[in-house]
Formats: sequence, C-alpha cells, structure tokens
Amino acid sequence: MQGKVYFTKRSATSIVEQLLMTVDATKCLCVYHKRSRVYDDSLLKLSSTGAKFVEFANYGKDSITTLLDDKQATIIIVGLSDMIRPSNRCDIRFEYMYHFAKVGHKYVIDHVPFLEEKWRTWYPYGLIDPGILLYPHSYAIESAYRNYEDGLIEADPLPTEWLVDRIKAWTHIDYRKYFDSIIEFEVHETTERQKQRYAEIKQQLFMEHTTIKPIIAGLAQYCQQICPRRTIFSDRRKLYQLQKNTVLTMTDLNVDWHLRSEIERVIVDTNRLTEGLYETISF
Repeated sequence: MQGKVYFTKRSATSIVEQLLMTVDATKCLCVYHKRSRVYDDSLLKLSSTGAKFVEFANYGKDSITTLLDDKQATIIIVGLSDMIRPSNRCDIRFEYMYHFAKVGHKYVIDHVPFLEEKWRTWYPYGLIDPGILLYPHSYAIESAYRNYEDGLIEADPLPTEWLVDRIKAWTHIDYRKYFDSIIEFEVHETTERQKQRYAEIKQQLFMEHTTIKPIIAGLAQYCQQICPRRTIFSDRRKLYQLQKNTVLTMTDLNVDWHLRSEIERVIVDTNRLTEGLYETISF
C-alpha cells in the first residue's frame, strides 16, 4: 500500500487537489474535521472531481462508503489530530479507518505530527502502517513512553533522531518550526503566608485524591485566586491556538513551575521533530 503524511500550516485543499490528480478520484474518500487548522470550505469544491467528502462526525454512518475494499481506492484524512485522542481511540470509526478500509492508498494531512505528547506521532503513521514506528498499536507505544516518563526505564524509547529516521520516508513537511512565536513567562512572587496556605491545600488535596489531575487543578485554582492576572494554563491544547508572541503570567508556587515545564516540553519536543524532519527531507 502507498501512503504519505503531509504537515502544513496552510489549507489542505491544494495538497488534496494534487493527490486527486495521481489516483482515481472517483474511488477516493476524503474524511475531514471542520475544526482542523488545515480545513477550509474550499476543500469541498473538489467534490467536482468525483471524490466523496465526509465530515468526521458523519463518518461510519454509511457502511458502503466506509468499508472500502478496493486496491485502486484511496482514503485521505484531513485533520486527524482533531479526530483521534487517547480518550476516544477505541471509537469504531477508527477501526474502520485503520483496519477495515482495504485500500491501495492512504494519506494524512495535518498541521502537526502530534498533540501534547510525542508518542501520539503513532496516530498518523499507524494509519498507513503500524510497522513504521515498530509498535503494533498506540497502547504499546504509549506504555513505552510512560515507562520512561515514570523512570521505570532509563533510555528514551522515542528519541527525536530515531523518530525522524523512522518516518522521514513517509513524510512531507513545508515548515521548519511549528511553534515559531516566542512564549515568555512573568513570575508573580507570593508571600510567605500564601506559600504556607498553598502547602496546607496541597496536603489536603493529597488526602482527598489518588490521581494527580484533580490535585493540580486544585492547586492551580488557589494560584488563580491569589493572582487574578495569572494566565498560565494546564490545558496544553491552548498552546496550538497561540499565533503570536505571548507572555504568560505565573506564580512562583510549584504547580505553576510544573505547568511551565510541561508547556516548554511540548514546544521543545514538537520543534525538534519538525525541524529534524524539515532539514532531513529538504536537504
């Protein structure tokens, strides 16, 4: 089977148009997500080629369209990162997309290789062939990543150089850095009394919860109360909405340093991968 993953910050329409010129457009299914950064309404005008376009919300409702079984057929996915995430990866639509659609060509067009954590790079490449990243499914690659994150193994199972080497032959990218604006941090100093209250809240939260997410949320809520102009966030998806240089205000309390480190990790991991791909493919 032939396939490729395209990363662009522009509209996917021109790429889809070029792909339709190389395959039998009448046997092409394009699944798109309207919220994707690479989608715009011009994409649907390509239906004049004979290709079928289905919004992700409606994908799977028509079994004849969904269960393609034709080696001359093509499936193009526009905005996969807005479709699949860890919480919904068992959705039957992904079984159709990844396993049940027996086609000769699969293409993915998206704005970024992964959202938030680099193990999710498996999603676009696993659609073409799970063997590209040597993990049979997303749970396996996530488990390896978590073991490293938790300190259970010493070596990073997904170093940037290895990822680039594994996916470069299947990739086209038209930009160097995904995060090309500057994000800076302004630190608000808290009082000793506020630090003491923070420690008390932290102790109480650890007594009430056994998972980290509500603990971070509770501590972040306290930080927001004592510093109303605080703009640092825990939802890392907001990073992908920033289009210009930004200053994020944070407190000097530990939870905000943690949130800052997570934001910086996403930026560094993403830019290292996109730069590595761009430099390898362009030269």
